[in-house]
Amino acid sequence: MAVTQIIAETRDESPRQIRVSRETARLLPIVAPVVFAGTFVSVLAVSALAATEPAPATLAGLAALLVAATFVEAFPVPIENVPVGGTSLATVFIVGTAVVYGWAPAVVVGVLAQLLVEVSRRQPAIRVLYNTAVYALAAGAAGGVSAVVPDDGFGWLAIEVGLASTAFYVVNLPLVAAVVSRWARDGFISLLTPPDASASLEVGLVGSEGMLGITLMLGVDASPFRALVQGSGAAVRMDAAPFLRELADSAASARSGQARVRTGLPFIVVGCPLAPTQRSPSAG
Repeated sequence: MAVTQIIAETRDESPRQIRVSRETARLLPIVAPVVFAGTFVSVLAVSALAATEPAPATLAGLAALLVAATFVEAFPVPIENVPVGGTSLATVFIVGTAVVYGWAPAVVVGVLAQLLVEVSRRQPAIRVLYNTAVYALAAGAAGGVSAVVPDDGFGWLAIEVGLASTAFYVVNLPLVAAVVSRWARDGFISLLTPPDASASLEVGLVGSEGMLGITLMLGVDASPFRALVQGSGAAVRMDAAPFLRELADSAASARSGQARVRTGLPFIVVGCPLAPTQRSPSAG
C-alpha cells in the first residue's frame, strides 16, 4: 500500500509532457511569428487607443463599426461556383475605421471582429490565434498607409481608401495563402499560359477539391493552359466521354460546376493523357 502511494505521488510530481500534433508542428514556422507580430501590434493598438481617451461619440462609432464588421465576417456574401463559397466584407468596415479613426482603432475592430466570430464557431485555438493575428497586421497596414495620405478633399479621400484597402489585402492574402499552402497535404496543380517561348505565367491553381480539365464543361475540348504539378497527392482520373455523360445525368452538377456530386473523390483529372512534365498527382 505504501509502495503504491509513493508511486502515485511520484507520478503526480513529474512534469507533464506537452504533445504537439504533427499538423500543428508543420504550421508553427509560419504561425508562430505571425501570431507574435499580431499580438505585438494588438497590444500597441490598445495602448495607443487608450492613451487618446476617446470621447463617447468616438466609442459609439467604433462600436457600430465593430458590430457591422463582426456581422459580415460571420455571414459572408455567397459566391457561386467557387470552392470557398463566399467572401467576407469585413474589410470594408476595417478599412473605413482606419480612414476615419486611425490605425489603432482599426486594429482593435479587426481583432475583436475576427476573435468573436472564430470563438463563436469553436475553431481550433491555432486557427483563432492565426486568423486574429492576420487581421491585426492587415488592419495595421491599412491604418499606416491611410495615415500618410493627405486629408485634402474628396479626391485624396478616394486615393486613401484605395491605398488602405490595397495595403490590407497585400498583408492578408499572402499570409492566408502561406498557411494554407503549408497545411495542404493533397496535390495541387498550377495552370500556366506561355506569353512567349521563354516564359510562363500562372493564371490559376487547382486545389485538393478542384478539377483539371474543367474547360470541357464549357464545350472546349483542348485546354489553353499547361498543367504543372506543384505538390503530390491522390487523384481520380476520368476520360472525357464518361465525364460528360456523368455531367449530363446530374443537373445539380451542371448548375454548380462541381463534378464531385456523385464521385465523392477529392481530386479529378479529366481529358487526354498529360505530357511527362504535366503529370497528374495520381501518377506519382
